[in-house]
Amino acid sequence: MVGISKEPSSFKLALILTTFVLVFGANSAMVNVGKFDHVSVEPGHMMTSVKQARSVHECAATCLSARCCPLQPCCTAFCQSLTSSVCYLNMTSESPEQPLPDTSLGFMCFVREKPACPVDLGYQLARGQCVKMYQELKNHGDARSKCEEDGGHLYYYTDLTTDEPVINELQAATMTKADIFWVGADRLTTSDYQWHDGCPLPDSDPIWKAGEPNGLGSHESCVEVVTANMLLNDFTCSGQSYFICQIDV
Repeated sequence: MVGISKEPSSFKLALILTTFVLVFGANSAMVNVGKFDHVSVEPGHMMTSVKQARSVHECAATCLSARCCPLQPCCTAFCQSLTSSVCYLNMTSESPEQPLPDTSLGFMCFVREKPACPVDLGYQLARGQCVKMYQELKNHGDARSKCEEDGGHLYYYTDLTTDEPVINELQAATMTKADIFWVGADRLTTSDYQWHDGCPLPDSDPIWKAGEPNGLGSHESCVEVVTANMLLNDFTCSGQSYFICQIDV
């Protein structure tokens, strides 16, 4: 992975969707890229993927749109050549690593900023995940919209080992005894279940309850976690349930 050392921030700029902090020293410039810190990278450090991009903007867009299920986001940094179309990405799930050229040869490098968990909105860090349990009944679509208003998404409950303790901790903190919670998966736009980040949720995944998903007359297209066994169940999207929101930090 890339080795980086941050330089002090020199200025901030507001851009189309978000804010970026860039530091260029003597080569200061305003660049519409993504939510990244500009960093210095010494020769010989490693990046994991080489792409083609015509500009810093395009390289940043490639990094921001990269998907590595179930890790989101999976591109943590990028470097763009200022003299060619070479775009280096630092991907969390790819190998082998590629050597990064000497940045004095005309490379501009950025690392993705990490947002803070918004505790002022009632979110908390539970085992490293920024989450909030909403104790109000909503259908799946309204629950999803609420999470998106907060800047997040319905919880991605993908692994018993890592995710069950998070829900247990949330229930203990809020003294919530609900039987079910909406999570961030459905099959509303595809024939198969998938998480809202586009990652697949196969019917064969052991995270499902036994016999699920069963569709029940083609009326069940949204996904909930059942706290009795901490496994997933498909349910009608118009049903009313509590829900858990997650913000990626």
